[in-house]
Amino acid sequence: MCGIFFYKTQGILEDKEPFYKALSHMNHRGPDNESICFGKNFAIGHTRLSIIDISPDANQPYWDVNKRYVISYNGEIYNYKELQKDLINNSCSLRTNSDTETLLEYIKNFGIEKTLERVRGMFAFVLFDTLTEEIIVVRDHFGQKPLYYLEDNGVLVVASSIKSILDFKERLEPNVCSYLTYLCTRGIIHPEDTFFSGIKCLPAGHMLTKNGGFCIKREYFNVWSLYDSYRNSIYIKSPIDVVVNELDMLLEQAVRRHLVSDVPVGICLSGGVDSTILYWYAHDMYKYLTAFTKVSPGIESIPMDIVPQVLKNKKSRCIFNLERVDLYLPLLVDFINSSHSPSKWGGGPPMYRLSAEARKLGVYVLLGGDCVDEYFAGYKEHEEVFNQFDGNMFQFSKCVQLQRDLPFYSEKYCDRYELYQTQTRKRLLDCLEGIKDPFEKFFQATLLHDTSVFLQTCTLQHSDAYSMMASVELRNPMLDIDLVRFVCNLPSYMRFAKHSSGNNNKYLLRELVSRKIGNFVNVPKEGTRNYSMEISEFSFWDFSRFMLNEVVEGTFTSNKVKSNKNLIFRLLNLEIFHRLYFLGDEHPLNDIMTKVGRKTCIN
Repeated sequence: MCGIFFYKTQGILEDKEPFYKALSHMNHRGPDNESICFGKNFAIGHTRLSIIDISPDANQPYWDVNKRYVISYNGEIYNYKELQKDLINNSCSLRTNSDTETLLEYIKNFGIEKTLERVRGMFAFVLFDTLTEEIIVVRDHFGQKPLYYLEDNGVLVVASSIKSILDFKERLEPNVCSYLTYLCTRGIIHPEDTFFSGIKCLPAGHMLTKNGGFCIKREYFNVWSLYDSYRNSIYIKSPIDVVVNELDMLLEQAVRRHLVSDVPVGICLSGGVDSTILYWYAHDMYKYLTAFTKVSPGIESIPMDIVPQVLKNKKSRCIFNLERVDLYLPLLVDFINSSHSPSKWGGGPPMYRLSAEARKLGVYVLLGGDCVDEYFAGYKEHEEVFNQFDGNMFQFSKCVQLQRDLPFYSEKYCDRYELYQTQTRKRLLDCLEGIKDPFEKFFQATLLHDTSVFLQTCTLQHSDAYSMMASVELRNPMLDIDLVRFVCNLPSYMRFAKHSSGNNNKYLLRELVSRKIGNFVNVPKEGTRNYSMEISEFSFWDFSRFMLNEVVEGTFTSNKVKSNKNLIFRLLNLEIFHRLYFLGDEHPLNDIMTKVGRKTCIN
């Protein structure tokens, strides 16, 4: 994985030092090479984590042979060898075996639209035409790779890290809308926003273009375009065995694609159905696979109950990483500082430690089992919202729902987020208008909605942050677009139904797991499987000393707060973030912890 940087002004670059500093903020994203190129009015830089074609010839920024086009790219194109064949058949000669050059030449030869239709992977990139000065900025279909930008007074700054943009903003101010939305949701904000006023996030499936004048942002992909009524009707008529076999084939294809690498690959193996089925395929395809398992004593039992049984059937090296509550808080501060954002949920510190262990052992790529719950009805929030359906198509799952009854809710600041969710649901329902059964339409709309919004604003931002903090690339085979398209066209009873194991979610996936591995893997989820709730005791924190009081209106000591550990966790995250970035407090815990909290969480 890598870090990208681009700066374009209408004037002339004079002092180059700020650009070197901006690039240095992304060392952890690319420790293998750091380079920056300058023109009279632009700077383009890159920090590289070498994964495919690790030779210096593939370093970036990467120029075409005529020195007209230059690209800074973060990600992996898993089907780049297929794309190379298209290029060779089109009389294009290649100088490297990198997916970077393949991406650049494919855009030159076939255009940006066809390229984005053909690629299978995760990416964020800036392509600059030095002749016409056209700028193309693109983020991948689901938002697996981050991309932030600042447009101000004719200047455009683009980077993988907000820290690389901050110095180019005259005045730093907190985005109050994001602060309050974060507190009143499950920790997510508007997909276009950050916690810094004026600095934007390019949403998943969007591109930004500029050719003089202002930037133009447009959508090239949305999740609900994967739904097809004809495909859906075929699966409704198909025997379950046929559909299970297709899922088997698509999962195998997804894992095979995600194993493409010129450096060692490992896998996060939690013992849950998602990571275990991925391990099952990867073990047979990759001879030197290393598994990494997080163990939180007193919090989770699945890893030690299930993983040893899995390893008996498919042997490989497995590293068990033991978590401790006293490690959690210091790492949470580091995580927030590294990710320039309050944590989306609690798994960041322990998953960073797992990634760091992989890096130490020379494993620079990890496969993860995330991203299937959103489209396979895997969250408990899905069961709740489906069981409560009363005909209201605009009832959102708690994954994206705004909680109006919290003391921090403000119509003034939260209205933009609510409007976005309502507009998203309207677009979804228009796409699904052919579905006659009300529940079926609601089911499809809910999962497409969560896959579109929750993935990019929570799950993917979080996993990129903890893995990149350790200079490790995390891949998500469950987000293979062909696999997601297949599942998004399955009827509700193939995703949300009572399985023989007793579970109500991910029916078809559980059926495949029971046939391929055994029903012992099909155990219920354990919920929060880290120490985030352990440190979220109301008595651990002196809320009267929280500096958020100066930004956020609301009662920090209300019963709504005292009884809600998830909300306490978000308040704590936001306080640490606010102190780090807006108050310059390098030790944000010193002032706000009570004695009992310090004794429990740090000593």
